Amino acid sequence: GGVGGGGAAAAGAGAGGSSSRGGSGSSSFTAAHSRLVSWFGDFPSEETCPFSIHSIITAWGKDHGIEAGKWLGPCMLARGIAALVSKHRPGGLTAYVVAGDDGGFGGGAPTLHRTSVMKLAGEDARRRAAVAAERSVRAQQRQQQEARRGQQPQEGSGEGG
Repeated sequence: GGVGGGGAAAAGAGAGGSSSRGGSGSSSFTAAHSRLVSWFGDFPSEETCPFSIHSIITAWGKDHGIEAGKWLGPCMLARGIAALVSKHRPGGLTAYVVAGDDGGFGGGAPTLHRTSVMKLAGEDARRRAAVAAERSVRAQQRQQQEARRGQQPQEGSGEGG
């Protein structure tokens, strides 16, 4: 049994992402394009091809009743790719799957309001930045504690006696 209905996947570049496109002579564009396409390769390695059909089935689909040989509709495929993008975050990429007002996918693609997408992306970026800042603070605190421990004299290491 397949999954039907409409859906759309939206992706946004994170920090350091670029929306400019180079011409056919742009080696950085060609390299980036080749790398992106390779992520969807038909090879059963989540590390090499994180968005291959193999990865969608094994890394995401097993928890959603998806198995090899079962038809995978566009909405489920979009949900699988979005989940894997969120897991791997290549280049800071984020993916969202858009559903209808009722949260379902039936009846075709939902209306996409730019302000809603921008609000959601902004909230997600702020949340991720806050988590990263908290991790950075904790790492600095650990480094300071380790530095203080290294400066304290060791017991029994004093001279005399």
